[in-house]
Parts: sequence; C-alpha cells; structure tokens
Amino acid sequence: MTDYVTTCSCQAGQLCGICDAPSEPQFTLRKRTEMSRAFDRGNYANAYESTDLAAFKVDAMPEHMRAAFVLGFFGSYTLDEIGADDREAFDEAYHSPAGRYVVEVAKYTDSRAEEYAAEMAGES
Repeated sequence: MTDYVTTCSCQAGQLCGICDAPSEPQFTLRKRTEMSRAFDRGNYANAYESTDLAAFKVDAMPEHMRAAFVLGFFGSYTLDEIGADDREAFDEAYHSPAGRYVVEVAKYTDSRAEEYAAEMAGES
C-alpha cells in the first residue's frame, strides 16, 4: 500500500489535466492520524518543553510525522521568527507532500504562501 496518491482537486481523476488546481496528496487514515498527533505533539513541545527544535529527535521520525511535528512546532511563528538553524527543516517540512497535506487539506496551520512570496520578492 502506498502512503498517498496524488489526485486533482476537481476529483475528475488522478492528474486529470482538466483543472489547473494543485493536486493534493491523499494519505491513508493511519498516516493522517499519525500526522495529526505529530502536529499536536510539535505544538505542545514548543509551548511547554523547549523552543529549541534540536532538543527533539526529529530526524529519527518517519518523514510524514517529521513534517507534521516541525509544522506544529513552528505553528505560531512567522517565517522571520524561525531561526536560521531551523529554517531548512521548516522549509523541507512545509514543501513536502505531508506538509502540503497539513497546510492545504487538514488546515492544521496557516499557509505561508504570502510570506514565501514576499521573501522571494525581497531577494530580487
């Protein structure tokens, strides 16, 4: 069994080409449950245990759980507030299939698309 399949947003079929809406990863119920718990765990960890991501063994987590944990950990931060040491981990999590699920489908946290766009405009 695969962890997810990619389908178009209009539900006409996998990668239908009919709509220009972004495709969304569809995770199994088990993976969605694990991501929900990992997101909550990351949010709790930052609020009550440590504000240092390095204090947690995120590299030992499965990819989907790591993405959800990191997004939960930095759920209340703006991109500017995430330290340089942790920014790579955040960006990787945010742009991963699991990160897209957490942000776009489950909507556990806000989209950072506008912040990313502003950063890109500032680099020009």
